[in-house]
Amino acid sequence: MIRKGFTLIIFLLLIPSFVWAQATTHQEFQSYTFARKAFEDKLYDITIREGQDYIAKFPQGRLKDRVLYLVGLAFYHQGKLSDALLPMQQLKKDYPKSPIYPAALYRLGQIYFELRQYPAAIQEFEILWQKGEPSWREPTLFLLARAYQQAGNYQPAAERFQQLLKIAPQSPKSYEYHLRYGEVLFLLKDYAGAARELRVSLDTFPATDPAKLKGDVAYKLGQALFLSGSYTEGAGVLKSFIEQYPHHKALTDALFLLAEAQEKLKDYTGAILAYSRIIDRFPQSRWYYTALAKRGWFQFNKGDYSASIQDYTRLAQEAQKPPWPILAVYMVGENYWAKNDYASAIKYYSQVIAAKDNKKYLLPAYFKQALCYYLMGNYTGSLAELEALAKLNPGDDIKTESLYLKGQSLFQMGKYTEAIENYQQFLTIRPQDQRISGVLFNLGLARKRQGDIVGAREAWEKVVAQEKDSAQTYWASLQLGFIYYQDPGKEKAIAALTRAAQGPEPLLACEARYWLAELYFQAEDYTRGLQEVEQMFKTKIEGISNPWLGMAYSKAGAIYEKLGDKEKARTAYQKVLQVSQDKDLLTVASKRIKVLEAKTP
Repeated sequence: MIRKGFTLIIFLLLIPSFVWAQATTHQEFQSYTFARKAFEDKLYDITIREGQDYIAKFPQGRLKDRVLYLVGLAFYHQGKLSDALLPMQQLKKDYPKSPIYPAALYRLGQIYFELRQYPAAIQEFEILWQKGEPSWREPTLFLLARAYQQAGNYQPAAERFQQLLKIAPQSPKSYEYHLRYGEVLFLLKDYAGAARELRVSLDTFPATDPAKLKGDVAYKLGQALFLSGSYTEGAGVLKSFIEQYPHHKALTDALFLLAEAQEKLKDYTGAILAYSRIIDRFPQSRWYYTALAKRGWFQFNKGDYSASIQDYTRLAQEAQKPPWPILAVYMVGENYWAKNDYASAIKYYSQVIAAKDNKKYLLPAYFKQALCYYLMGNYTGSLAELEALAKLNPGDDIKTESLYLKGQSLFQMGKYTEAIENYQQFLTIRPQDQRISGVLFNLGLARKRQGDIVGAREAWEKVVAQEKDSAQTYWASLQLGFIYYQDPGKEKAIAALTRAAQGPEPLLACEARYWLAELYFQAEDYTRGLQEVEQMFKTKIEGISNPWLGMAYSKAGAIYEKLGDKEKARTAYQKVLQVSQDKDLLTVASKRIKVLEAKTP
């Protein structure tokens, strides 16, 4: 673009008029004409020699400005940019009134631009732009904007491109103006604006330009759309680019960006397919290891642990440079952890710990290993890993998680005092944590087992006060029901047990209903007591027989006796003999049956 369109301008500037011929000697005019003819024939060495000969013979010649221009252009066309500067600079200095002064300014700026001396180029172009020469406005403004762009001054570059598109909206080169403006907006992180300009450029791209350049624009457009958050449109452009330019140098970049866009759109299958194309077809790509890791990650999140393990194992075997080997080993451990194969997970977490070369994975590996030991019931092993982790001075998040896990391990080991300390620290640091109900519930149990009923009650009341329908809420309500059971009034106990009975867990509901029936029995409210027992009869538990049925039938028998219905009482006790294996219940039921039968006439 920069070198195009010289010929017409040169002819217009260099054709000497009749007046020039009259004002110069024949020898001077002949020397100039010979140099000009050599230039027109692209004999640049001869042009330079004749031009320099003219300057030596006629230092004050009337055509010297034109000769200087010819010599500068000849050097330029030979690629001798530094040599081209001197005659152009001399023309600028000595001939500010020359009709070719604007052309000299433009060529000076152009030469500085190609020498990558952008501040000097900007200076020349700004002078020429301020002069307002109509025939030079468009090319000057374009190269001025480009010089600002190349110098890293993107804001003034953007302003100049805006001016350019305003003064030359129908220019045959407008597609390139939109392209370069889009590039500048991209660098300014105005990705939506960049996408707009690149789209216009792509839509108006001439068929005569190389397809590769159009491919470059298409890829850049996909990039801009992705970065602007237009993931659907961006994915569409990238797919089209991949289909139309299968041999483009940016193909793997486009595949990777397409996968990222599909991830944003939650099209994980599409993302996996894009990563797979990189893995299968471009093993030398800079994205190969990232694609392996990403595909493994998506397989992991889909629950396809075998495929994920396969990808991460491959990554561990093939990648040599950090962070890939350690990341891969860690993720194999994560897959086994997700499969509940804690022994295998520990094997891989141990490898990460043994390497000790990446704290990003070392600290989580220690914590996950401690968690695996906990889930396997090895609470001593869990505590040992947590102690080792604490010595590495982990961040606040892992420290807090460690407090929780340590409290759980100590609780399971019966070390309630230490467990309580860890629970309380956790509650102080994370008062809004989603596990708060579970921590408070276990805190209450630990206090109860130490005989601190008041402290237990306080913890469980906090659980219930959160008014969340969590398992801990119903279990805490049950425990509070037992505590309130000791109060003189039974209203709070009944309220707590009623809430516990509303929980979704059948065993918990049965236990709560049994104690409600007991409370109503003691209060001689036999009708309501019987209602609770009947609800227990209806409760079904998946996979097992209801262990509370024996107690329910026993309580029903006692209630029917109080109501004077001996037949129903005897039937209830007989049910106890059928469903229960508890010796005490069986003994009581047998005795009551005998008593009832003896009383029957």
